[in-house]
Amino acid sequence: MGCLAWALYKTRHQVRTQTAIPGPSGVPVLGLVLAFTRSLTHRGLANLAQTLNAKTLMAFSLGFSRFIISSEPETAKELLNSSAFVDRSIKESAYELLCHRAMGFAPFGEYWRNLRRISSIHLFSPKRIASFGDFRHGIGLKMVEEIRVLVKIKGEVEEPQSFKPQRFMREDVAILGSDLRLAPFGSGRRVCPGKAMGLATVELWLAQLLQSFQWVPGEAAVDLSERVKLSMEMKKPWVCKAVPRVFPV
Repeated sequence: MGCLAWALYKTRHQVRTQTAIPGPSGVPVLGLVLAFTRSLTHRGLANLAQTLNAKTLMAFSLGFSRFIISSEPETAKELLNSSAFVDRSIKESAYELLCHRAMGFAPFGEYWRNLRRISSIHLFSPKRIASFGDFRHGIGLKMVEEIRVLVKIKGEVEEPQSFKPQRFMREDVAILGSDLRLAPFGSGRRVCPGKAMGLATVELWLAQLLQSFQWVPGEAAVDLSERVKLSMEMKKPWVCKAVPRVFPV
């Protein structure tokens, strides 16, 4: 179990547990820091959890910082909905850029609750989202270059690393946070407050693309290799051919 940081924590707080959370011991003092020098850290952690039979919970350390992760959707859902884990570790650089007022980094408390309330009532209410949708529909489709498709479902599903969009025809997977097999907006108390607007916007764009163009798959197969930039994206985007639809006058 997680090396130096955990040892110090137990010494200071006199923590005694009958069953230790499994996890890699890592390098003395540094812990598992070397794993975070690779480009796809999440893959390495997932493989470690699988190897150590620690998908439910896995503990490790990075220097003096302690970490516990879960690779199991149901356990992760419990953690994300628990008030004990509602605060986020703050990156001071991001906090400074957002003038120490960002809802995403605000600690759990009255200020954060007020921001969530304002967002849900005034910014992302159903009426406001509908008005945004009408406005975007009026603008229309201005530019289409290519479609990037990436479908990843983590959890107890068949071949999660394979591109099989037909899986969504067999099962209706909720994407607004209640099912962590697919949660683009996050989940729990820190779920994205603009999820309804984001979904409405994507559905509108998709409807316009399908209405205006016939989509022909590219010659190459879908490559689900990843790379990490500002967010996770496809290393080799899947390129399709867009053929304008001709409507009778």
